Amino acid sequence: METSNAVTKRKAKLVTIAPPPKTQTEYKRRVRSILYSDAVLAVEWLNEAMGTPSYTRVLRVRQELEALGTMLAELRKRLTEGRARFIETSRLDLTGDLEYGRLAERFHRRHNALNRLLSPYAHVPAFAYSIKAGVWHFGMVPKRSRGPEIKVDVEHVPVRMNESSTIAALARLAANRELHKVRLCEQCRERWLVSERQIDRFHNQQCRDAYHAKSPGYHDRKAANQRAYRQRVRQGLAAGANFK
Repeated sequence: METSNAVTKRKAKLVTIAPPPKTQTEYKRRVRSILYSDAVLAVEWLNEAMGTPSYTRVLRVRQELEALGTMLAELRKRLTEGRARFIETSRLDLTGDLEYGRLAERFHRRHNALNRLLSPYAHVPAFAYSIKAGVWHFGMVPKRSRGPEIKVDVEHVPVRMNESSTIAALARLAANRELHKVRLCEQCRERWLVSERQIDRFHNQQCRDAYHAKSPGYHDRKAANQRAYRQRVRQGLAAGANFK
């Protein structure tokens, strides 16, 4: 009796680890949850490691990621504008093409330099989970610890952060155009904060007040606001007396 080595081909059935989001809002919520966790972890490590050689190396990577993000946005803008002009005039703008080419070349060189900067860090694929969101997260974790290591609790799950894992978190944020979520306080320049919005620039109310106090016309605006507030209070008291 002859045996067959033929393999029966079957259509693979994809099994999702978590139910797919039913709406765009749910999808964005899940993405924000992942990126928010990365931002929290990166900020905790940066504040703890400040002043160390590891901090200097991570800071350099973050600066390069930010600069490359700005250059990429400019390249995309010029490319879009160039296509629009070509469609409108049916002519190539050679001056614009040359400027675009020079910027693209600078971007290419800087991008390659960043990858060389990242080459000493070894990462392996790994899963993490979010009980609150009910999903698994897939990412890269460091193969070996490097630099100061701290433990951060995220949704009651202890996560160990070091130089390599912080760089991985910053890279994920940059890839999703969310690097601004990890920001240095613009007033004291001594504490990092998780910035949910572009306008969140200070790590506490004291720094916010101190920053605005130095702005031109601050005291005049503050006095005007106080006068307007007292006037509203008087009007409210008068309205209450009339009502009685």
